[in-house]
Amino acid sequence: MRRSKLVPLGLELIAILCIISALALAGCNRDQRRIDEDIKAIRSCYEDAFLTGSEHYDASPAVKVVFNEEVSCYYLHYSITIDNPKEQMRDVTATGLLNDEMIDFLRAPSLFFTSVLAETPIDVGNDGAPGLVVSRSFILMPRSEIDSNGFREVFQEVRARVTWVDELGNRRSEYFHWTAIDVDDSVWGYLE
Repeated sequence: MRRSKLVPLGLELIAILCIISALALAGCNRDQRRIDEDIKAIRSCYEDAFLTGSEHYDASPAVKVVFNEEVSCYYLHYSITIDNPKEQMRDVTATGLLNDEMIDFLRAPSLFFTSVLAETPIDVGNDGAPGLVVSRSFILMPRSEIDSNGFREVFQEVRARVTWVDELGNRRSEYFHWTAIDVDDSVWGYLE
């Protein structure tokens, strides 16, 4: 009597699909762990360890309001620019974190933005890109639901972690805490 090859083949396909799914989830979990690590490091950094500038590169945060006509809502767009590197920086990542109170003004499940999810490592400097911009747009609550005074007190506060591998192969991290950032006129116009 001849045995059917369909059953073992079906089981093999299921096993292969399970392995592929597990590997895909492992990659997602690795990225999520890196994001969680960055956020935890930023939150636990002592206030006196935060910098306002770096001797290795220029870092500048900015914010503006953008209106999206397709969905008829306003976005608050944050960015951090890393440029003018003084040395070669390899595998650069940057994560920004807004003040926790911003959750009251945004329709967002989280208050961070990051380059950790980049598909390829980002090199900045002589052999790489001239700089890096990490950004995220957050949906703003309707203007009628925003307490302007409360918003003004916290929207310019951004904390960040910038990590890279230096020319000697050492992994470096710097932490920033900005309380006054480059604010586009669109933000002031939105608040009026």
